[in-house]
Amino acid sequence: MAKDTTITITLKGEAIEATPPPLFAIREEIVLAWHDAKAAGALQRVRSTAILLSCPKLLKESGYDYARAKFDPLNFGGAAYSWLREKHGATLAEVATAGDALIVAMSEDLFPREAEVQERKGFSPAAAVG
Repeated sequence: MAKDTTITITLKGEAIEATPPPLFAIREEIVLAWHDAKAAGALQRVRSTAILLSCPKLLKESGYDYARAKFDPLNFGGAAYSWLREKHGATLAEVATAGDALIVAMSEDLFPREAEVQERKGFSPAAAVG
C-alpha cells in the first residue's frame, strides 16, 4: 500500500486516522483470514487485528504484541477484540464497520480488479492473444 494511505475509522464516536500495516505479508494474512472466517466471532477477531495493527496508538495502549501471537490474526484478534470492547469501549458495530473498511482497503490493494491491472500495466487483451 502507499505509505500515505490512511482511512478514517470511528471508535467510541471519535474519528481515528488508521494506516494499514506496511508489510505485505501481514496485510495478506489479515485479508485471507477475513475471507476464510465463517463464524461471527472469527470475523470480529480478524477485524480487531486489522484495527490494532493499523492504529499504532491503540496497539501501544493495548500492550499487545502481534509477534507474541505468532503473527496469527485469529490468535491476536481474540485479545484485541476483548480489549477494544471491554477496555477501549468500542461498540460491536464500530469494530465491524472499522475493521471491514480497513480490510476492504487492504484487499483492494492486494488483489486489484482486472480493469485496474489493465490500466496500471497498459495491458491489452488483444496483445496478449496475438
